[in-house]
Amino acid sequence: MWAHRYDREVKDFFAIQDEITREVVSELAVKLVEGEGERLYLGTQNLEAWTYVRKALEQFRRFTREGNLQARKLSKKAIELDPDFSGGYSMLGWTHALTVRFGSSKSPKEDLMRAEELASVHPRT
Repeated sequence: MWAHRYDREVKDFFAIQDEITREVVSELAVKLVEGEGERLYLGTQNLEAWTYVRKALEQFRRFTREGNLQARKLSKKAIELDPDFSGGYSMLGWTHALTVRFGSSKSPKEDLMRAEELASVHPRT
C-alpha cells in the first residue's frame, strides 16, 4: 500500500484522501460498523469551503469578540461555497453560542436557539 502513487490534480485532494483512508483501514483490517465510515469523510468536496471553516476555527479559538466575528464571517462564506457542508453550519452555530458567553449578545435566548438550530443541520443526510 505504501508504494502506491496518487498522481492527480489538486482539485481531487479530498477524493485522494478518502481513497488513502479506505486503503489504510482495509490494510489494518479494521471493521467499521455502519455509519462509522462516514466519520472519515470531511463533509465537503469543496477545498475552498473547507479552508474557510479551518480559518474560522482558528479565529474562533482566539476566544475574543473580534475573532468570533471573523469566525462568523468565514463560516458564512464556507456555507455560500458549499450549502451542503455541515461543518460550516456547525462552526456558525458555535459563534452564536460564544456571543452569549461573552455577554455581547443582544438576545441570548435567540442566539442559543440559533446555535442549537445550526448544530442540528445535516444537509447530506
